[in-house]
Amino acid sequence: MSESIIHNDQSVRAYANGIRDLFEADSDSLISNGEHEHAKALYTEFFKNAKKEVRMLCSELKAVCFDDTDLVEAAKAAIKNNKVKLLILVQQDKSIEPSAFLNMLKETETPIYTSERAKKVKQNFCVMDHKSFRIEPDREKPQAVASVNRPDIAEELWDTFTRLLMGREEIARCNP
Repeated sequence: MSESIIHNDQSVRAYANGIRDLFEADSDSLISNGEHEHAKALYTEFFKNAKKEVRMLCSELKAVCFDDTDLVEAAKAAIKNNKVKLLILVQQDKSIEPSAFLNMLKETETPIYTSERAKKVKQNFCVMDHKSFRIEPDREKPQAVASVNRPDIAEELWDTFTRLLMGREEIARCNP
């Protein structure tokens, strides 16, 4: 295994541990989130800490971000064991890549939606329980900011998601 791969793996582990620490401290600190590996770690912790609902607005559920064993297991446990509701709204409904995450959505019968309103939004974001969020200001770039405890921002994103759901169309009934 090359040094760069080992260094990156250690870096991602340290990042994930930092996120766990922020959840434990109920911190309102902002988190830089600039790589797909960072997004995976953050989404994983969102699902591990979710109590009621996770809402995701994303361009296309890219496998590079969502095809991850830890993320899939955390999401599956949240949905099945903790009865967390997952709402997914995609902006580009024709290009959902096959992934372990998509398979998990099928297994848990979680639908994927789109809407004309969502297609016009330039951001990607995820919001958990009116409290935690991750937002990419430009959906073409994985540069994001997040927080585990900023209800003021999370509530704004929650309300935006609600508006984007109006006129939604189910594009995938993920039944097995």
